[in-house]
Amino acid sequence: MKLLLGNTNLTPERGISKKAENSVKYLVNGLLMPAGYDSILLLIFYGLTFIIPLFPNLLYIRWNNFAPNKSEMKAHFTLVLLFSGMVNLKAQITVGANDFANANDTARVSIANIPSGLNYKATGADTTWDYSFLQWSSQQVDKLLNPTNTNAIYALYFANVSFNSHRANIASPGTLNISINSLLTVNNLYNYFYKSSSSYIQQGLGMSIDNIPTEVSMINRDTLYKFPLNYGDAEQCYSSFKINLPVIGGVLHTQTRTNQVDGWGNLTTPFGTFPVLRVYTEIVSYDSVYIDTLHTGLNVPLATQRQYKWIGNNQKEPLLEINTQVVLGVETVSSIVYRDSVRNRPVVISGIEQTDDKVIAFNVFPDPANDHFSVSYANEEETQLVVADLTGKELLHKTFTGSMETVDASQWAKGIYLVMLTDSRQTSVKKIVIQ
Repeated sequence: MKLLLGNTNLTPERGISKKAENSVKYLVNGLLMPAGYDSILLLIFYGLTFIIPLFPNLLYIRWNNFAPNKSEMKAHFTLVLLFSGMVNLKAQITVGANDFANANDTARVSIANIPSGLNYKATGADTTWDYSFLQWSSQQVDKLLNPTNTNAIYALYFANVSFNSHRANIASPGTLNISINSLLTVNNLYNYFYKSSSSYIQQGLGMSIDNIPTEVSMINRDTLYKFPLNYGDAEQCYSSFKINLPVIGGVLHTQTRTNQVDGWGNLTTPFGTFPVLRVYTEIVSYDSVYIDTLHTGLNVPLATQRQYKWIGNNQKEPLLEINTQVVLGVETVSSIVYRDSVRNRPVVISGIEQTDDKVIAFNVFPDPANDHFSVSYANEEETQLVVADLTGKELLHKTFTGSMETVDASQWAKGIYLVMLTDSRQTSVKKIVIQ
């Protein structure tokens, strides 16, 4: 009896036992199974059952009776390639520092409506997560800053020089999450980070407290990630910082961050399908508030924060992040954010006057335009300007402060383009024709 494999005839007469012949059949059948843990284990088992029976034959037959011809060698090589290919087909990815944004990088995200009955806890090895049903409610463009482009006092304090113990190479706008926020007037807050090939660490904060610029260094630094990230990794980090407050006294904020890479597989969102690692983060924090006038202090526990993040390669930010809060043992979803391309509101794209009185009032002229057009804006606050084609591909993305911005369209193809303006309140889009 012969087993035909490609151009190779393997028979018992050639020195391979009947058991080995059957093993080859099982190995080939195994290669056709869907890749996964079960099939991989079967392939390894069948591979061993194919190889082991060959050793007695090799010991007792003459080389010239068993020497493989070229077609047999080609078949064996093909089996090796198929086997290795099936094992690696669904292999987990590794995430490193280069997969996260650097200073001056931008990433567009959509904030999704929160659906009821969302199962965000499912995870594990070789998992398929389908969030293609998410519906966006708004968009924003996240931008990381160079610390030198923030407040001059903070830029000096967090200067990126080797001898500075709180050096930072990334800054991002943020909010202050402490228990006495209602008693303070805090503006222009920035978080300062140092990202290296081995870790992503928060070095401190800078903020204006009652119009006084205040830099705050971490007493114990907060390690957001240690690189590289691989499935099964688990880390815990204790961090703290202290803010001295006029009149009130001071507050010591402490937290424990627990990270666990608890899954890998493929994620689908409205943005597309990507191989990812799933990272679960829990942040348990407390405030110790000292009140000068009372000469006493108190400990205030804050709501536990949990983050479920799906992270891919070269995406700058998590492809999907679901944030929750735990209050009195009840976990509630607070926000869903995912990486996305430009999404457009139909009433705006059509060029019809918008009925939403909260949209940004701006003009685009001339329309149609040739080589250049201008965008005029009533306010003079910092504004994000994005121009994209109808497929969502961004051709221009910049920040400007002022009432007028001129756009060079001389290298663009003729057609319809979308002009989107985003300020601190909302986003609005208009169309323009380039002819």
